[in-house]
Amino acid sequence: MPRRPNRWTPTRTISQSFAHELILARDAGLLTFEDANGYMMPVPDPVSDAHLWLQRIRDIRLTFAGHNWARGRVVLQPWPDPGEDDGRLVTGLTLQEIAREISRTFLPHQLRQFLQESAIPEEFLDTEEGLALGSEYVLAVLVRLLNEGSAGRRAFRTFVGRWLSGELHAGPEINAGRRIRALLAKQGWHLRDGRLMVGEVVPLDEGTADDHARQLLALHPEVRVAASSLLSEHQGGAAVYEAFAAVVGRIRKLTGITSAPGAMIAEALGGDEPRIRLSNLATPEGKVKQAALWQIFVGAAAGLSDPDRRTWLGPVGESDVLERLGFASMLMRLLDEAGIQPRG
Repeated sequence: MPRRPNRWTPTRTISQSFAHELILARDAGLLTFEDANGYMMPVPDPVSDAHLWLQRIRDIRLTFAGHNWARGRVVLQPWPDPGEDDGRLVTGLTLQEIAREISRTFLPHQLRQFLQESAIPEEFLDTEEGLALGSEYVLAVLVRLLNEGSAGRRAFRTFVGRWLSGELHAGPEINAGRRIRALLAKQGWHLRDGRLMVGEVVPLDEGTADDHARQLLALHPEVRVAASSLLSEHQGGAAVYEAFAAVVGRIRKLTGITSAPGAMIAEALGGDEPRIRLSNLATPEGKVKQAALWQIFVGAAAGLSDPDRRTWLGPVGESDVLERLGFASMLMRLLDEAGIQPRG
């Protein structure tokens, strides 16, 4: 049987030679590119019409291995171990959870430095989404790692494993870490020796995935109503803001006072004849307690003048959110037990 001729002949043009090298590099995993041909347009042949083919490709990028090759690096790594990584996916929603939790810990301009100091290779840090802030940037880096073959996946598994293990500058909040580990276990990813490795798929235990749910049930019902929808959207600062706004709204409803929060609380709880009585004012001790609780309510409402409720607290961890919601819940229960004096 005659041997099939090589289409790349010795007399090929410069365009054909360049196209040939690009295809070889792509097939070797050193670079990637996209075909920019429009809808219903035929793909030019890189041999017979190399010039047009080169005009139609775009977004030529070096892969992780390509960067090492271009810099003259020789990276000796074992082949991927099926016992650690069999190529299975990490769901996009799980990646979003990880990105959100990391972005809540740092200010936007600190994220790149954190990832860099956590041994994420430089070539993954400057993505097309680099202008995005917060969790969008972190998510772009994580996705890029997972899309860059075994080396990128190994860097991803090591980074996430060390982050979940608390080995980096900062790790996830306790409850958030438990939830993320439970989501990963549902996909067959487990934390061992500071790395993610494949293993048995473990069904998601809703009690483990939402450890804070039981704590939320213990909160005052009006606090839960004010905060629950925002908590489900991972907007902890806004949830706390709305909880304290609900406390102030409750005072306004009980007294009918329409002035600004600070003046309203002073009129409702302060002075010798407060409208809302939180203790027995017939005793000196009761008067001291009333005055102290009045100041606590004033402090709780102090931040409500911030026009941007969603940035009132800035990035807060899940434990901090629950503690502050617990404080708002305590104030609500004090109001439940208070004596209300009619308007004079």
